[in-house]
Amino acid sequence: MPIYASKTGRPSYPLFTPFRAILLGIWNNMSAVQLSKSLHRDLYFRAFCRLERGSSVPDDDNIGRFRQRSVQHDLWEVLVAEVNPQ
Repeated sequence: MPIYASKTGRPSYPLFTPFRAILLGIWNNMSAVQLSKSLHRDLYFRAFCRLERGSSVPDDDNIGRFRQRSVQHDLWEVLVAEVNPQ
């Protein structure tokens, strides 16, 4: 799938990690930069995104690219439609 892993470069994050991060950003009215900083320091944010303590976190570029690609592939509205009723 073009939204996911490249065969070169660093390993990709699981698909739901950046999605969960973006949800946190929306719910807390944060930019991608603010969100990335919060993922570095906030254990609750890390836990929600299923990031282990001491592991790398998606930076603002990763988060932005994921959202952009999910919109391009018509996945964003589908994903949000699943979450909103809950």
